[in-house]
Formats: sequence, C-alpha cells, structure tokens
Amino acid sequence: MKTLTTLLPVFAISTISFSQVVSIHDIQFTLTINGESPQMNNVVTTYGIVTGVFDFGEAGTFFIQDGDGVWNGIYVNESAYPVALGDSVEVTGTVTEYFGLTEMNDVTNVTVINSGNPQPNPVLIPTSDISQEKYEGILVTVTDAICTNPNAGFGQFIVNDSSGNCLIDDQIYQYTPTLNHVYQITGARHFLLGESKICPRVTEDITVMYALGIEENNSFSIYPNPASEVLVLNVEPNSFVQIYSMNGSLVFEGTGETTLDISEFESGIYQVSVLQNDLISTQKLIVN
Repeated sequence: MKTLTTLLPVFAISTISFSQVVSIHDIQFTLTINGESPQMNNVVTTYGIVTGVFDFGEAGTFFIQDGDGVWNGIYVNESAYPVALGDSVEVTGTVTEYFGLTEMNDVTNVTVINSGNPQPNPVLIPTSDISQEKYEGILVTVTDAICTNPNAGFGQFIVNDSSGNCLIDDQIYQYTPTLNHVYQITGARHFLLGESKICPRVTEDITVMYALGIEENNSFSIYPNPASEVLVLNVEPNSFVQIYSMNGSLVFEGTGETTLDISEFESGIYQVSVLQNDLISTQKLIVN
C-alpha cells in the first residue's frame, strides 16, 4: 500500500521597515516648549546639502540643510557613510532627541545624489539668540562679536556682540582667537551637553573685523576700592562690564550695571573691564 504525501509550500516571512519621506523643516518645526520634534521616534527619509562634517570629537558625523532659513537644518549622528561639504544627500534614519538635540540616529542609508553644491545662505543672528530652537542645525552668522574669552575650555571660545555670550566650537575647524578682537563668524549651530554653539567649518568662516583698543585709564570710575560688599560703577548706560579674577576666570558680566553685590567674591585682586564707545578700559579692583 502506497502512502500519498502532500508537500505544502513553505513561505519565509520577513519584516520590512518602511520610512516616510519628510522635509527637514517638517522634522524640526515645533511649537512645544521642550523643542521635541513632531517626528520623534519615527523612521524617516529626508534630504539636504551637507553643511559641515566633524573632524574632531564626533568625527564623521555631519549637518545637512534644505534651503535657506530657520528650521531647515539637522544633525546626522552617523559616521559610517563618508560625505563632504556641498554633497546633496538623502538620509534614512530615526528621529531622536539627545539631551535637547533633535538628530537623525540609527541611520540605515546615506545616498550622495551629487556633489559640489553651493552652501545655503547663513542667517544673521545676534549672539544672544544662539540658544533659540529654530536655529538648530542651520548655518548662522554673528558679526561685530568681541572675543571676551579666548579659552572657554575644550578648544572653545566666547564672543559677544554686546547682546549676550556665544560659544564657538572647534570640532570641525580649529582656530586660535585673540582676546578683544572683533570677529564675524559663520558656522553650523549645534547643541551639545546643554550648550548651544557655532561650529565654524573652514578658514573663510572666521574673519577678524578689527581689534579693540585697550587701555587702563579713568574713563570710568569704581568705588569704594578696596571694596567688600557693594561696588558702584560710574559707566554709560549701554556699556558692557566684565570682571575677571587674576587667574583669568570671568566672575561677572552685565550691561550698564552701576551697583554690584560683590559679597560672594573671594578676597584678592580683580580686573574690571568696561566696553564703551568701541574702547575697552580696565581698572584694578581690590576685594577685602
């Protein structure tokens, strides 16, 4: 007696992850206070021009931007796909938030469409606006910005156009600034470990506009000197005041300050620096 065996076809089942195509603007634009992307945790495909590639620290990761204006840039946390400044690329990955930074993560594909494209036009911003969410990942420029701290740690320096401090990072292009020189700086706006910063990319991104004159004189007055509790400054309303300890640490800064509480200052000698009428003047301060 023969036994009839029926062979049934066997099908292999696989899971395919599909991504939706969205613009960088649709990834970045948000009205939420915490700045989270409306595409967070979604797998998406987006596109843009490479505007910066890290050489140090996060080496190989890069920024892309799709056109001019705010909300149009994003950081791509992927270094396995080599790209260059000016490449037009298509990127597929997951939109994530890393300690406040919207980024493309878990990238599965980077396709270079073509190369040698012009860079988007940077947005001119005051130094005080560096932390605004809409500038994340895009090219920005600050101008008439004075270097107030040439060594802010980890190769960074600080500039200020009298509106507020702006941190300049060296992970793409390394530069040695000069205290009290006035700069115009262009770069990709990044956010890392709670700090907003500009990342210049090439030599042309940093221009020395001029150097401020510096003199120790009596164009402003401070009293009492020595002081211990309160310091009174006779300065113009739009002046920019900084006080440094003798080891170079910035202990105070403000605009048009006239009465300062210095009760928490340690005893010692300090330098009071006042910018007014395009001239930096300094005086020694003794705190008892």
